[in-house]
Formats: sequence, C-alpha cells, structure tokens
Amino acid sequence: MVTRPTPTRSHASQSATTGERWIRRQFPQQARRKHIRLGTGWKSLPRGRITAGPETSVSSCGRSIMERASRKQSWHVLAAALGAVAVASPTWADTTQPATTTASAKVQTMQLAQAAARAPAPSQAAAAAALEALIKAAKAEGEMTYYSAQTENVPRRVSAAFQAKYGINAKFVRFNSVLLQQRYATDAESGSFPADLIINSGDAITYAENGIKKGWFEPIATAGVPAILSGEFPARFNRNVTAIIQLSPWGIAFNSDKVKGADLPKDWPDLLNPKWKGQILLPDPRASDAYIDHWALLFDKYGESFFAKLRDQNMRLYASGVPATQALGAGEGSIQVPTVGPQVQGVKDKGAPVAMIIPDTSVGVEQHVTLTARAKARNANAGRLFANYLLSAEGNQVFNADPGQAPCMPWATRCPRTTARRSRERLRARPKSSSSSACSALRTMPVRGGRGAATHP
Repeated sequence: MVTRPTPTRSHASQSATTGERWIRRQFPQQARRKHIRLGTGWKSLPRGRITAGPETSVSSCGRSIMERASRKQSWHVLAAALGAVAVASPTWADTTQPATTTASAKVQTMQLAQAAARAPAPSQAAAAAALEALIKAAKAEGEMTYYSAQTENVPRRVSAAFQAKYGINAKFVRFNSVLLQQRYATDAESGSFPADLIINSGDAITYAENGIKKGWFEPIATAGVPAILSGEFPARFNRNVTAIIQLSPWGIAFNSDKVKGADLPKDWPDLLNPKWKGQILLPDPRASDAYIDHWALLFDKYGESFFAKLRDQNMRLYASGVPATQALGAGEGSIQVPTVGPQVQGVKDKGAPVAMIIPDTSVGVEQHVTLTARAKARNANAGRLFANYLLSAEGNQVFNADPGQAPCMPWATRCPRTTARRSRERLRARPKSSSSSACSALRTMPVRGGRGAATHP
C-alpha cells in the first residue's frame, strides 16, 4: 500500500513555531541561514538480522513502503547544536551552497511539474527511438563522470555494469552528501562542471531547485530521459527536479564476533543497556543531512529522556558512516548507529564481522539523481544515458543489490495482503517535533573521538 504525503505549505507562508523561535534565540546566526526540505521514504519493516543474500533483501516483495513526506528542517541548527560535543569536526562554509529557494520559485517548479503531468505521454516506439539516439550520442562521447554519496561498493558495481552494457566508461568520485554539494558548488562557481550528474541524499531536492536557478542543473523530468518518457520509471518517484532511485531504512549495525544471540539489540531502546556503555559508535550527524530525520524520529517516539540516557553511554564520534562502520569491523566497538545496508555490506564484503538489523520503527534515506544542465555538462549524452540506466528496472536493481535496500520500481513497492496483515507499527507521515528538539537533546551529549574523526572519506 502506498499512501500519498500530506501537502505542506511553503516555509515562507508558515508562521514561526515554538521550535523556530527557540532556534532564533539560541542560534541567531544559524536561524538566518537557509532552511532545507528533507524527503524520506517512510517504512514499516520486519524485525530481524539483515545479512547478505537475495532472500533477506528488503527489495523482495512483502515490505510496506510509504511515500516520502516533504517537510522543512534546519540542518545548520543541528550542526550548531552539536558544536559543543564535536571532536575535531569540520567546518562547512555557506558560500558554496546555492541561494535559498523562494516561494515564487517553488510555485514555478510546481507549475512545471503540473504541465509535464498534463502533457501526453510519448509512444513506446518514440521512447525506444529516443533511447537508440541517446546510446549513439553517448558512445561517441565515450565516458562520463558523476559524484556519488553512496558507499564505494555501490558506484563501483553500477559503473562496471553500465560499462559492460554500453562500453562507456563511467567514472565516479565519492563524497559524503554535504561535501558532495560543496564540491559541486565550488566547481560550478568556478565555471567548471566535471560531474555530469550527482547522486546524493538529504536536501537533494532543494539543492537541485537552487542549482536550476543558477543554471547548474536541469529538471530530470524534462531532460528527455527515455525511462521517464516511456513510463518505465514510476511517476511517484519523479520529483521533477530529481528522481529517487533508492529507499534505505536506517538500522543498527553490530560486530558479529562481539555481539551474539540474545545480546543482539532489536530496537532503539536496547541501546540504553548499560552493557553497551563505551561500545556505541556514532557517525557525526553533520556528515549528511539525512541523519537529521532519524534523530527527530527518535525524539518523537521516545522523548528527551531517551537522549538523556543515551548521553550516559559514552558514545564514540566518527567523521561519517563509512569510517564508523570500518571501525566497527575492526573491533573498536560493538554497535554502530545509525547505518544503512550498503555501508555494512561494503565492509562485510572485505571480510569484516559486521551485520545489521532494522528495527520496527525506522525512517528511510532517499537517494536522488540530479542532472547537470546539458549546456554545462562535459558529456551530457553519456550522463543522461547513465541516468536512464539508474532509472530503468535493470539498472535500479544493480544499484539496489545490497541487502536492506528498496528499488524504486513497482514490483519492489507493492506488498501482498498476507504480509500486510502482519503489519507492525507504521510511521507517521510527519514527525511531530522539529529538528530543533532533537538538536537540543543532543547538544550536551558527551562523546569521545574515534578513528577517522578528523577527516571525511
């Protein structure tokens, strides 16, 4: 069952909430910075250990995936709130970020999307002809480059499959989501566009909207991507400016040599057990905007008392999810939270004793594809062919081959009624609290620096 998100008013039309007034008082500089919209794939997932193998993949039928709920959050507030506890944390300059999207610009974007929806769909023959022409033009270019926020095993696997299919070299550079956006903005402001497309999460939609205003990007819905023209790619995952190609639920990773049997944590409150004191590894939430909804969800469900008890667990802080998972595999701790399937699988593939579970209550991370404007891209045709591959059933399966990932395809997002009857707690379409509540709870949390805490991968 797929439910549609409740429409939200633009941030410009919303009156100041209690949380926003608190933000202005506590962090006056950050309160004036841009607000971002976070999209999440909300999920109801079965409890249990996630290991390698198609039989345990969330992409198999029988999982309920709700539509994402768009909402406004202030990421810079979280960065400021955690400033008191960060160990050797990086500083992110605002000068590399695109300007705030205005309410009028959002209306224009909505009008474009509505116009595209009203336009008659081209025939399958026309879409096939467009794909044939795109393949020919892309092969003439011979290569393309993209920036990716996924764990390295994902773009490496996808690039190899794409090259095997089309004979086109797909090069990638990996960053976490925040640094990816900074790098792309720095490139663009210097007039250089080495990346033909980007794949990132967090505030990807707002970043794309702002980049379109600057002429950096173009809406993927109107870029002539054959998978969109033919209707192969589901319309509900087409966000006009970007396309969602993956839904990843947050989970709990553990070292399988150190944590066994009855000791396995099954839900977030299990992290409060005194036996995990000093054994929990925490990725720095500032490494990616996508972390913010996870912590806001836990604040909604368990309240500030949960964070007060979590403070006593003496967690270890790492620069981002990848070094935290690597440290988990090396035995530097017993548990890492939060994490997603590709991070765990990437370390597991190298022989590390790691696995993960997805609690009943979890919020998902969306991965978005955004296209560099055709006039700016170095290999526009090869970039669009790569985007088409990611949006096709074949390429989307390759991208989501890790356990715990949900491809954005109809066969992966439908659930049989027999499974639906075994439904567990389902997430609200919108958390009650603002991110500032979670920030306030986290700001005094003591942490120790772990390996890799000073640098991002």
